Amino acid sequence: MRQIDHDHNEIFLRDGRSMKKLPKPDDATAFIMRDQLLITLRSDWTINNKIYPWGALVAANFASFMRGKYDLEVL
Repeated sequence: MRQIDHDHNEIFLRDGRSMKKLPKPDDATAFIMRDQLLITLRSDWTINNKIYPWGALVAANFASFMRGKYDLEVL
């Protein structure tokens, strides 16, 4: 993880010998639970022509998300 400032960070995952950035807003918090990626939004996020409002907790299958399949579900 790279902390940009108090409210912004980037998360990188090791992919063999390289690092792959987790595609999330820099002001969102993210964590993985089992096979799910959970993201808490601090600002509106538009992805796949959908707008997820600030404050939303969204979830996706982690492996699919990292492959570019951004099927998010609001919890």
